[in-house]
Amino acid sequence: FVTVRKHITGKLQILAGSADSTDTTRTQLEKPIDDSSVRKLVLARVALRDTIRWRLVGTSGVNVHTNGGSTAIASLRIQSAGIDTTITDPLELHRLRRILIFQPGAPVTITAATGRNDDVVLFYGHDMRRRFVNNGDGTYTFNIPGERFPGLRHFGVDALSRGTLFDDAAAYDSNAWVFPFAVDPGMRDINRR
Repeated sequence: FVTVRKHITGKLQILAGSADSTDTTRTQLEKPIDDSSVRKLVLARVALRDTIRWRLVGTSGVNVHTNGGSTAIASLRIQSAGIDTTITDPLELHRLRRILIFQPGAPVTITAATGRNDDVVLFYGHDMRRRFVNNGDGTYTFNIPGERFPGLRHFGVDALSRGTLFDDAAAYDSNAWVFPFAVDPGMRDINRR
């Protein structure tokens, strides 16, 4: 059993002002980022020919949160063909055969709950960065078009406090969950195994 911890520092740069590029009142703000990241892994020792090797057999998601921050994702509901699951703990371990498996081309709906009506919730995929729709009740929804290419990928959901983006004096405050998933070309229903 392995726990991977990372300390992430940097700066969030925000261009504040009108979207009009000729606006002379636009200013650039910088907010320091001080996040911690945690992921759990399970490795097994296996004999291959004349050697012993370690093989990854299980993983959790990744929980990234601002040190001292108050923004928190409470749950993610993920719905697609043959899948309707709610995740409340991103660090729960799963066998690699039990990660999220999506059918090629099947759209996916993600509903994030933060408990606050004014967070900014974002989706991060390998080729997509989009904002969730605010449902006005502390939940946020995003629809992903179906992935068509087989293989292993990751997606992330990031909840930012409203002040992070819209209050010049407020500190950066974020909580992101990142999960592995696969698109299975054989459409095997291994989510139930």
